[in-house]
Amino acid sequence: MEDWEKILITLLCLLLLNYSYPKLLDHWKDVPDLYLQEQSVIGTTRKANESAIYTSNKLFTGLRGGLEIRYDHYKIRTGNLRDIWEIFVNQAKKAPEPKLIRINGETIEAGILNAMAKKLGSSIEKSTSGGALEKVYIPSHDLFSNVDSLVVLIGCFITQIPVHIGADNAQSNENDDVYYYDSSARKVGPIVIENINTPDYVFENVYNIKYDQGIPLKISNRSGHIASEISFTQANFASAVASSLKHLPESHSITKDDSLFIYHEAGSEVNDIVKMLTSFISFCDLEISTEHLETSISKASIVSIAESKFLATELGQKKTTSSFRLNRSLNYFSKGIFAPIIKSENKPRIIVISRKIGSKMLIGPAELNQYRSLLGCRIIVEQTYPNVAGPLLLTDFYDYRVIPTRNINGYGCLSQSLEIKLVNDDKNVNSNYNGTYGQVLVRGYNIGKMAKYAIGLPKRPSNQIDIANEGFMPLGIKGKWGSDGCLYV
Repeated sequence: MEDWEKILITLLCLLLLNYSYPKLLDHWKDVPDLYLQEQSVIGTTRKANESAIYTSNKLFTGLRGGLEIRYDHYKIRTGNLRDIWEIFVNQAKKAPEPKLIRINGETIEAGILNAMAKKLGSSIEKSTSGGALEKVYIPSHDLFSNVDSLVVLIGCFITQIPVHIGADNAQSNENDDVYYYDSSARKVGPIVIENINTPDYVFENVYNIKYDQGIPLKISNRSGHIASEISFTQANFASAVASSLKHLPESHSITKDDSLFIYHEAGSEVNDIVKMLTSFISFCDLEISTEHLETSISKASIVSIAESKFLATELGQKKTTSSFRLNRSLNYFSKGIFAPIIKSENKPRIIVISRKIGSKMLIGPAELNQYRSLLGCRIIVEQTYPNVAGPLLLTDFYDYRVIPTRNINGYGCLSQSLEIKLVNDDKNVNSNYNGTYGQVLVRGYNIGKMAKYAIGLPKRPSNQIDIANEGFMPLGIKGKWGSDGCLYV
């Protein structure tokens, strides 16, 4: 073959590669570019000085109201905590091996938990038959501290006894009828938490509309002489759990083969309870801990942890030194292709990192891609708000974009339970306002009611739904809509 022929063939190969390589990259992308460019459904109209109303694009229409449980052959209802527990117990009954739940190093079998929770709930009900019990109080430092705390939580949930979680200094001086959970004495009020050795896989759940009502959970905090109290309804939990389950793509959904590790800390009570309930429906293995358990974290397929706590773990301290393999991997990520340099099976497949909305971002988008590459896992960032069950904003499962973070503390698409609009700070109508920035207002099914009060004085609503503003609640933070449908705060 002549030299000129070799050169011609080489040039033709280069031209072919130059043409085909971009096509291959498009083919290798996890999702089309358009998927990440339209992460919200935008309302067709808006008021003066307001943005349009944005909702999640993961629904055909509206919001995720609940679990959509079918009854009476054709009727649909949102579901409640008893329904979630029934689903879990029925799955545990059919499982080939006992389902174990681990709480702070202690282990309990699902059938034993069901038996102890039913017994405790029944005993509390009988002890108060002569009068109404307002609530069972669980100190926040005792929540998920041991198996007993889970027995108390589930026992109250399935018998509709309100649970109140708060720090010791959050207790008010009101004359409430309250049973206090004493972890050292293993008692709830006068009721002793009894050990049961025989599993019970029966949970009768004949539907009654009363089970959809009531306030199953209150969370309180206190600063000086001012206390706050947040109340969550059955519907709040049903909507939040459904939204959490449906955020993941179907091919990556949580299944019975997964193991979920929740690193619990003060301030994350309601969101960790939502994740716990999500595990009950998906029937994955569950471990909740208030301590660093590196072995458990590394063995879990799904890890839920606060951003600051993640950085303190071995996973969060992975070396990020530059290398050819890492740079090539990051280049693929920037093009929308999940291409980690590690593919070990002994690792989490999903890490959910949470932080409070508006708080300082500790891990930026570029660093997240480094973790994705070095750990070989998907990472979702959730942003939470005190009286919203589940996340308010969260990043998409397939979102690896490296977005400039100057002047923002976070971004994400909307929870499927919520809709959001922005309101211009300027009270005067501004004809030039384009509806892309302003104060964040939210409305939806997973929003609890907050009240603030001075100790010893009546409670008053705070940060509440504004009837004049069509039921939207102001968050007290500013945001901006991106052209991708994400909210930047």
